[in-house]
Amino acid sequence: MAGIFKKKHCRYQPTIQFYFHHKTMAERIIDTPLNRPVSDETLLKVAKEIVIKFIEVGRLTPATFEQTFESIYQTIKKTVRQA
Repeated sequence: MAGIFKKKHCRYQPTIQFYFHHKTMAERIIDTPLNRPVSDETLLKVAKEIVIKFIEVGRLTPATFEQTFESIYQTIKKTVRQA
């Protein structure tokens, strides 16, 4: 009966890192390089999404669209290029 509970010999002994090798989302974000170039197309898409949200909530009217879009785009561009 004692032979049933004997530990079998195994050449590979997993370490604690084996069980916890997956990174959390926060760790992946921290490990990504922040100096990646951002295309103008991406900046325009982000500005567009913000403008759409402003239109949906009533903070933007057609009369102020041009000025507001330009302001949003330049702010995003300055923020991204600064980093």
